[in-house]
Amino acid sequence: MTRTLDPVWNHFKKSAERKTDQAGTKQHYIATCNFCDTIMTGQPKRMKIHLNKNCPNVPLEVKNQYKNKDKEQESFDINDDNTDDNTEDNVSNEKEEIDTAIARAFYASGIPLATIENPFIIQALHKINPEYHPPSRKSLSTTLLEKEYKQVSADMKKQIKNSNYICLTSDGWTNIHQQPIINFMITTPQPIFWKALESKENSHTGEYIAEQFDIVIKEIGISKIAAVITDNASNMKKAHSILQKDYPNIIFLERLQIEKIGKTIKFNLPVITRWGSHYICLQSFLASKKALQNVVFEECVRKSIPSSLNSKLIDTEGFWVNIEEICQLLEPFTKIIREFESNQPNLSLVYDRFTKLKNEIKQLTNTSLKDIILDKCTLRWEKMYHPAIVIAYYLDPRYHGQDLTDEYPFSMIAEETSKFVNQDLSGQLVKELLWYNNKTGPFNSSIFWKLEAISNPIDWWNGFQQEVPVLSKFAVKLMSIPASNAASERNWSNFGFIQNIKRNRLTNERTFKLVSIYSNLRLANGQKLNDDNINEEELENLDEIIVIEESEESNIEH
Repeated sequence: MTRTLDPVWNHFKKSAERKTDQAGTKQHYIATCNFCDTIMTGQPKRMKIHLNKNCPNVPLEVKNQYKNKDKEQESFDINDDNTDDNTEDNVSNEKEEIDTAIARAFYASGIPLATIENPFIIQALHKINPEYHPPSRKSLSTTLLEKEYKQVSADMKKQIKNSNYICLTSDGWTNIHQQPIINFMITTPQPIFWKALESKENSHTGEYIAEQFDIVIKEIGISKIAAVITDNASNMKKAHSILQKDYPNIIFLERLQIEKIGKTIKFNLPVITRWGSHYICLQSFLASKKALQNVVFEECVRKSIPSSLNSKLIDTEGFWVNIEEICQLLEPFTKIIREFESNQPNLSLVYDRFTKLKNEIKQLTNTSLKDIILDKCTLRWEKMYHPAIVIAYYLDPRYHGQDLTDEYPFSMIAEETSKFVNQDLSGQLVKELLWYNNKTGPFNSSIFWKLEAISNPIDWWNGFQQEVPVLSKFAVKLMSIPASNAASERNWSNFGFIQNIKRNRLTNERTFKLVSIYSNLRLANGQKLNDDNINEEELENLDEIIVIEESEESNIEH
């Protein structure tokens, strides 16, 4: 005769099968609370106690059904059955571990949280473990999210704590709801997402941005911050001038805003403000030269495009030669942009790369074009120039300031460097600078200047901590600074990936936490993030990007 289940089972899910112990004796079914997903052994008394006292989500009318209803229930000793206790604890711990692992997989891969309630997902998980019930969408977006966010945040803070110097970068963005957002990234030099904030009705004035920077600087701790890096928008410049008064030892680096290169998919459309995208566009066009020339001989195509375009595509002496010349011109710009967008600390390379860029431009045979480009380069240099760029180049032992022009004499470097240290140390700083400049004192041995020794400037300067403590500390700080805030700009791709048109109901607070987990977990595991950058192999092998395959030419429709 089938035993009638206690009515309390109406509020629990019952496992399909019962576990057995080592002796083969069947144990209780596993019960999962319908209101909070708590898993326990299927003992009605224990289940009633849970609904009466422990379940945080149980409706009041259900709770009252089991309140003081059974004295035996009230006096039930949950420690009487050690086997049941161990079973419940083990099942609970196992579920918690699985829930955490599933939640982390969702957050780190950007899977919509509602997917957890997809019946096919649930069915698949039940195939793996019939007694496992996955967390609800609500749990994924609340308790589990908060738990994982705290863990990732703790790991992030630990990484920051273990870094000698960090740089703070920031950028602004407008999300899918047209709400203005400001993010803050930290480079260690590995980029770490610190936080984002919704500025709401606050205008992005210099005063407001300075106030937000000030808050973040205090959160992190001023002693570790080597530099603050943003683009060179007017409001950012204003924020820099405000903060420089309060934090004279922090370098507030303004730079030319360099945007990311577009992803190569068939023909690459250029963006007017992106040098890289113009170069990639023209290279992909050149790679398809033969196919494009053959296409114009197809009658259906020839009739659908202007004759002037037909003649240009066929013209091998004029049109295509001009494109090749433009690509040769853009190539050095593209390479330097990509190098400056790196996550690596490369501030000391900026002066060297711009000097070489100007020299390449001077080799152009077209004099009028050469003068125009040189003027543009000079204008950009003036906009992005900061004394820290020249000082970093000078203090990089790979360069030792060898190509500095008379515009940047030693006196200027010593004066500007003194501004970033306490005034009572300025005399000692200049003394150490003179040793470095003349390769005397602790720098007088030729072994210190061999290529193998100077390959890593940070390690090199750390080796002189005892001999030149003031200059060494400042040089390491300077060598730890990236050349741009590209990490902050790339992070907007993560925002767009998490809060997209199919997930537009995500609140900003929840989005910020999901982006933090998504970005920092993937960076910690060495994974490439969901950005639009073209990798180095694509840049060096653009002739392999074929837009129109010859076998498809005859099938082109108009």
